[in-house]
Amino acid sequence: MSRKRLLFLGLLGVSAVISLVAFVVVPRSSARLSPEQVLRRYTTAVYARDYAQAYQFIAEADKAYKSREEYLRENGPFEGFTLKLTRFPFTMVEVAYLSRRFRIPLEEVLRRLREAGLDSMPGGGAEIFSERVRRIICDHKIDGDEWLEVARLAHRMGIKSNCTMLYGHIETEEDRVDHLLRLRALQDETGGFVTYIPLAFHPDNTPLEHLPKTTGFADLKNIAVARLLLDNIPHIKAYWIMMTPKIAQIAQRFGADAIDGTVVEARI
Repeated sequence: MSRKRLLFLGLLGVSAVISLVAFVVVPRSSARLSPEQVLRRYTTAVYARDYAQAYQFIAEADKAYKSREEYLRENGPFEGFTLKLTRFPFTMVEVAYLSRRFRIPLEEVLRRLREAGLDSMPGGGAEIFSERVRRIICDHKIDGDEWLEVARLAHRMGIKSNCTMLYGHIETEEDRVDHLLRLRALQDETGGFVTYIPLAFHPDNTPLEHLPKTTGFADLKNIAVARLLLDNIPHIKAYWIMMTPKIAQIAQRFGADAIDGTVVEARI
């Protein structure tokens, strides 16, 4: 595999580049960019750590381009690759918020988002489904039943999603098992979950900062148990930002089949 191809695949992990290529790309203007030019401009900014310029280029590119299909007809696939990237900007919690904020049924919110280009959803906001725990750590969010209902409606509309579990705080092992079983039951019903991502809790700068961080053993155990129990969900992902790169690498031998976490900036 060529260096350029490896570089391109590596950059697919950077969340910002997804915004650029997801809908791409034929310029509306007379100046047309080749795949190599698109990649070169973005990587130059990233390597220079000039993320503001990278974001600006992405914003300008989004305005300048039409559809991915027209781009491929004009330029062909990048070195033999046919890209199929998806946008998943809103979690179940955010969809529920939009429904309440604008007094629109959940189904209508999802329909409008789908028409605007949404074809997948991240699994954030699930935290832990235990009502006892949610009242303490995330009482401002929707409850576990509503999270599952939004996911159910999305799946029925053909919108796939990921799913997550936040562990390593005040939950019990029973809470974790209950969480996984409810995800498994919904997957049996809809088949809409693509990837499960266990998220290790980081207590720093939170009201729970007195708690210890999860151990590497606990992280690997959560990966392994999830792979055994969630045999109906295709993929288990190790999120290296939460569990460190080394543990995420080892997790590939404990049931995970993917690594994620390459982001320029993340805010919660």
